[in-house]
Amino acid sequence: MTGALIFGFSISSANLLAQQILIDRFSGRLKLFITMPMSKAAYGVGILGYVLIQAVPMIVLLLALATATGVDYHLTWAFFPLITAALLSMSGIALVIASYSPSMEVGGIISNLVGVVLVMASPVFFTMDQAPLALQLVGWVSPMRYAADGATKAISGDTHIWVELAVLTGFALASMALGLWRMPWREE
Repeated sequence: MTGALIFGFSISSANLLAQQILIDRFSGRLKLFITMPMSKAAYGVGILGYVLIQAVPMIVLLLALATATGVDYHLTWAFFPLITAALLSMSGIALVIASYSPSMEVGGIISNLVGVVLVMASPVFFTMDQAPLALQLVGWVSPMRYAADGATKAISGDTHIWVELAVLTGFALASMALGLWRMPWREE
């Protein structure tokens, strides 16, 4: 269940978000946005709303399918803040990739590659002890590792997700700030 949730929302939401930001940036839409009285923060809030709107139906569908197929889970209050922080972390990564990409094609390739590596390096498909050393190192810095650990706890009835929530929140704030700061609003 955790694997489906983490893989589903991180790959689809974050990669779709990266593609949308890349399209905004390289198709000229971002130039139109900056001619309006709009701040970078408003653009950031808008793209976060976009990713949350995309992710909610997928999460609800996965939970409904789990219930329909007899998967036993005990959802706690900790699930929703944790999933939100995980989505914001992946959104921050998407924003950083879109901000630093030299072209739409390169950004699309990098966003897909980073999304898959971060999910595969999380303890969803295997334990971190079973992973090769390189994936273990990526796993320790991947926000998806903490999302998977926290989601596993939150759907099994455990509410002690404070470390995972703090790491994801810190990662989301740092990556969103870096991505918005680096976004080339006045490209030639």
